[in-house]
Amino acid sequence: MTGLLVSGIIIALIAIEIAVFGIIGAAIGVFLTIIGVFITAILGISLMRTQMLALLASGAITRPPHEIMPKVLCITIGGICLLIPGYASDAFGILCFIPGVEHILGRLLFQCFPAARAQNFAFSYANMHRPEHPEHPEHDQNQAASDMIIDGEAEHIDENEKYDKNNP
Repeated sequence: MTGLLVSGIIIALIAIEIAVFGIIGAAIGVFLTIIGVFITAILGISLMRTQMLALLASGAITRPPHEIMPKVLCITIGGICLLIPGYASDAFGILCFIPGVEHILGRLLFQCFPAARAQNFAFSYANMHRPEHPEHPEHDQNQAASDMIIDGEAEHIDENEKYDKNNP
């Protein structure tokens, strides 16, 4: 049943794109309509690039995923919608870059993912350096990595000896 619903939505979106493309093509001409598609694709790439770089420059990588992912999703989906040829998807893509609307759309898009509803992420920058046991400050989360045992073979190679990698 879900597959049928998704197929119906995709067919409806394609029909809307074709209808809007036809209306705009009749109003401004085919040549300008096609040039407009290329311009919105270039606009989508540049907006996505500048917004993502601005997000990284603002230090967003240090925030927990549930705080930053709605904005990243909105920027990514907005850029992809601007890349898709058609003016209906371009309208939604532009909405994704308007500051007030971006926040609302980002939260709605983020809630589409089941894991996002819990907002109980195991990793966040805030708890990365926090000791696991306050009474034992030497035992923290990084201690688990040093408890690993790696099994393998090693061979000592003297630096003074000439060693040929092709001839063992």
